[in-house]
Amino acid sequence: MRPLRLLVIASLFAPGLTFAASREQQEMQRDIAQLQDQVRMLQSSFDQKMASIETLVQQALDAASKANTSVSVLSAGVGQTLSRELGDRLTPVAGLAAKVDNVANDTAEVRNAMSDLTAQVNRIQQQLTDINNAIKVIQAPPAAPPPPLTTQAGLAASHPAARFRCAPGSRFHSVQ
Repeated sequence: MRPLRLLVIASLFAPGLTFAASREQQEMQRDIAQLQDQVRMLQSSFDQKMASIETLVQQALDAASKANTSVSVLSAGVGQTLSRELGDRLTPVAGLAAKVDNVANDTAEVRNAMSDLTAQVNRIQQQLTDINNAIKVIQAPPAAPPPPLTTQAGLAASHPAARFRCAPGSRFHSVQ
């Protein structure tokens, strides 16, 4: 009869112990699931924002390229039209060559300004690419630290003064 009583008492306490361990495991699994959901949400948000930034940068590059092409075509057209009109109608006017040169210089400056703008947009795109790469590197798990040096020889070799040796007999030489 006595072994039966012990068995009944033990069975009453055993489910409580397994329930506590199971409850802790359930809480831990719930916390891990919440963290995974948060990481997924952050990644999704980041991907959406990077996609919109890339779209905007591409639109800016396309607009700059179209503007550069338009300015080049316009510059060539204006230069040809001015040269033709000035050559035909204003040949006897003094100083005509200086005005044509000024217009050519102005159009060259506009072309240079557009080239500078295109270069700036390209630099911005490169910076965005660098930022994207940096974020990917930050998201990577960190490397494990090297094991600490515990031997006396290892500590002496890692000390900066261990690289220098003094000649025997000098006043800085110490006998070990």
